[in-house]
Amino acid sequence: MLAGGLSLVSCGAHPSAIQPTVSVTPPEKVTQIPLSASGYVHDVAVAEGAVWVTSSAGLFRIDLATSEAVNVLANDYFFRVSSGHGAVWITTGSDGNVLRVDPASKTVTAEIDVREGPVTELAMSKDAVWVSATSDLVRIDPQTNEVVARLHNRRGFGDIGFGEAGLWVISGANEDGEVWQIDPETNHVLQRAPLANPSFWNEIAVGDDAAWVTSSPNVHRDGEALVHLYRIDPASGEITATADIPLGNGASGLGPGEGAASYSALAVDEGAVLALVSFDGQLLNFDPRDLRVSRSLDGIDAGGSDVSPGLTIGAGSIWITASGAVTRVGLRA
Repeated sequence: MLAGGLSLVSCGAHPSAIQPTVSVTPPEKVTQIPLSASGYVHDVAVAEGAVWVTSSAGLFRIDLATSEAVNVLANDYFFRVSSGHGAVWITTGSDGNVLRVDPASKTVTAEIDVREGPVTELAMSKDAVWVSATSDLVRIDPQTNEVVARLHNRRGFGDIGFGEAGLWVISGANEDGEVWQIDPETNHVLQRAPLANPSFWNEIAVGDDAAWVTSSPNVHRDGEALVHLYRIDPASGEITATADIPLGNGASGLGPGEGAASYSALAVDEGAVLALVSFDGQLLNFDPRDLRVSRSLDGIDAGGSDVSPGLTIGAGSIWITASGAVTRVGLRA
């Protein structure tokens, strides 16, 4: 776990609250682990002594000791991956299923049809698995592997995040977009925080005392960033801080009248709020009080697909999806 702010330095070549009081040691090195014949690489999670990566070729397992990557579950499309309740969970997009994988045997132990789709984002709470399925937010009981509740919204649902500050989900897009706080015990909506220029590719990360949201894809025109990082107070449901995310050239130029788009990802770990801007290859550490960029690591190989990249913290490293690979930013103990 990261104590205080994460200190990043350039080592050669996926938000924000108050100034950290403790700074951990800088990254030891940046390495890349290739995934043979993976196609698009979508997401990454750390669980049970290994790293799990979803791709257009299925599920890969990376051995933490040897960095060997093996395709342990072949499939033509696995999307998001998360760990919890003693399992690895995968969404399958248009197939409309959620897969439960036993990390020891590397086999599918449950295939859950949520009867809506495509299924995209997912998050773990203390006693449930939550899935975005087009217009439904679906709750799965990990004890029975059954859908036990669903919350309908005609405007649709996007990313989901869970932490000490609660369960949060993107609801709707464009002018009607909001972030909802959900009571994980009753499934009721507690807060509705409106956001400017949201989309279904917004990212959420939830910490101890705040929910963090980016407006993504990152879009800017004429050199002006239109992407924002928001800090939401879980007690009031209000946005208490906003920052522009600095961008580079993105996927296209920034000449007069031109625009650029880049996808982002977020991760929060004990006071460290990280934002990854994939096309620009930037890993940013935001000061959680004033939303300044306190540290940055440039030249990161990130992305790997046409959707928001995967970003997670675990096993003493930051893990980022890349093109046909996973980028590992190692942290000194």
